[in-house]
Amino acid sequence: MSFLLECLNLVKAYQTPGGKVEALRGVSLQVKPGEFVCVTGRSGSGKTTLLNCLGTLDLPTGGSILLNGQNCDRLSEKQLLEVRRHFLGFVFQQFFLVSYLSAAENIALPLVYQGYSWRNAVEKGVKILEKVGLLSHAHQPARFLSGGEAQRVAICRAISAEPKLLLADEPTGELDTATSASVIDLLKAQRIKGIGLLIVSHDPAIVQAADRVLRLEDGSLNQDTH
Repeated sequence: MSFLLECLNLVKAYQTPGGKVEALRGVSLQVKPGEFVCVTGRSGSGKTTLLNCLGTLDLPTGGSILLNGQNCDRLSEKQLLEVRRHFLGFVFQQFFLVSYLSAAENIALPLVYQGYSWRNAVEKGVKILEKVGLLSHAHQPARFLSGGEAQRVAICRAISAEPKLLLADEPTGELDTATSASVIDLLKAQRIKGIGLLIVSHDPAIVQAADRVLRLEDGSLNQDTH
């Protein structure tokens, strides 16, 4: 069976003044095309560290990460950049929107790197924003968006380029119940395209929607709890 993501015995350790701290302790998991996997766990359990390593934004101390069958240890930084650009989509807790660009323009940025014209990329951004109830904010600078609005824009940006694997860190954390439900529906719809979802969340609605739920405790991943 082919996996979009496979990590084996992943370890991440930090050296602190108080000694060595292991954020991840031999984590192994897989995500198949079209599969929705949720990772839950208490704050400080290593969930964000796990996402950063899986997304090649941070280097693990040990273990292996395979994206679409490619061992990331064997890829150059230039090759990893291409993997992030064409294979991965990210939803960060901090959003990382460009404050002076509009909501639609923020969504357009990754599309331009994929070969879209600026005009067509912005038009696609507007259409995606309509799906999450933000059509009226499409041309509003990101710095004027509320936390919940910015979060929806960040989600739209991540799915706009139709990545093969979407990594998301608490994507509904700033949203009310109704808006959260519409965002979850939008995320679930990506599975039809074969996009895999790996989402870190405490949201019971996301836990319920997932195909598999894994719990991270003190850097170790427990068995499926769903």
